[in-house]
Amino acid sequence: MSLQLGEVFRPVGAIFLQAGGISLQLGEVFRPVGAVFLQAGGISLQLGEVFRQQEVSFLRLVATSPSRDKRFLCPVLPKSRSFLAFSYYIRSPGYPSPSPPWTLCRWSFFTRDVSRRVAITCQDFSLPVSSDCRSGSFLAVDSGTNAYQWFCGENGPRNVASTTNILEVVFWSSWIPSTASKGISCTVGIASADTASRVCRCGQRGTNNRIVPGLENNRVVGGVAARLHEFPWQVLLILPENRFCGGVLINELFVLTAAHCIRPPALPGTALPEVVVGEHDRSRTDETASTKRLSVSRVIVHEGYNDSVSSENDIGLVQLSSALDFTATWPDVAPACPPDALSTYDNATVTVAGWGYLSYPTNPTLPRVLQRVDIQTVPVRECMTQYREGKVTSNMICASAPGKDACFSDSGGPLMAQQNDHWAVIGVVSFGPTACAQPGVAGVYTRVGNYLPWIVRNIGNARTCPP
Repeated sequence: MSLQLGEVFRPVGAIFLQAGGISLQLGEVFRPVGAVFLQAGGISLQLGEVFRQQEVSFLRLVATSPSRDKRFLCPVLPKSRSFLAFSYYIRSPGYPSPSPPWTLCRWSFFTRDVSRRVAITCQDFSLPVSSDCRSGSFLAVDSGTNAYQWFCGENGPRNVASTTNILEVVFWSSWIPSTASKGISCTVGIASADTASRVCRCGQRGTNNRIVPGLENNRVVGGVAARLHEFPWQVLLILPENRFCGGVLINELFVLTAAHCIRPPALPGTALPEVVVGEHDRSRTDETASTKRLSVSRVIVHEGYNDSVSSENDIGLVQLSSALDFTATWPDVAPACPPDALSTYDNATVTVAGWGYLSYPTNPTLPRVLQRVDIQTVPVRECMTQYREGKVTSNMICASAPGKDACFSDSGGPLMAQQNDHWAVIGVVSFGPTACAQPGVAGVYTRVGNYLPWIVRNIGNARTCPP
């Protein structure tokens, strides 16, 4: 794919593209982990302009079929301007006349303030009717819940608000000419307070100091018991034969974990794990209403992982059978933020959490309550000397502290770093010395920042909450 791009910049934590009048091959715009990703596909699109106003901005894509030469303008017009907000009209090409066939428009609206929400309401809506609003003309709205809402006929969206600061709208006129419908005219702007009353944010560590009677206060290797829902992204991955691993929620549908937790022998044959969100004490189910045991639809093991050769690419994804509603579960169950892909995180204070062994091999004991421990990252080159040649690579992060370490059954859990006002998952527990917390030998974690493109390819259009 070749294109000429004007400028890439990073206002308020997201990547936006600024260019004028360029053509490129573009399949889909992905917005997981807080950024915009472009994936090549088979449709020719023209990237319009990115408007960066005070409150609501948009990215406009103008499209045509590969078999057509003509491009159609996707109208977006300022509706009103006030001190606090901007709102826009969007209309189907040709409105109030039917759009030409093979017309595809896509608008991506976003707010500069990540805590604000965007809403769409259609004042005039007239499209041909189809049974599922997908086989003919349609308007589709992705409010950030990993599922488009489809509209056709005379019933358009009414005050449909985003769950993040991003709202995407897609219009398709079908390939069959229509003379009976005049198209759509809608407004997009800041959602009202009652529409967007609950805000989900990623990486916000819980401040719950409630004491749950009967909880033990054992220590991980040198650590302490976590507070109730202190790390709302931490999940327990239930495996066959009463075994388990850790994992971390990265959005409403996917859990990040270690590859060795979700492939044989840990997960035999076609077996699937279960995921417990909002977990704290493994022996109880009554800590809060947030504790839920969820089914899984599939697991994805990194295709480059081969533990008979090395521990490289020890990363995987677990897809839940149905998406979580973070607006309902936040702050007790919420995702972690992605790491800074450019940071090495050398000599940083980081935190690892899990339900793994408190010590090993001496007096091996598993805790009931989630444990956390603060450790220091070790430069990879130094860590390489602590293991056999080739065992540790640049795709890994090492961390240790005297008498402190992750241990067996902590595998797949998050290595976390605080970044400004939020927490990011920078690593996944992978392997370590035979004796946990062995002096002079660091624990090793898969470096998540190196795998963001792989994660994006596999989670598709699933999104996460802003920081």
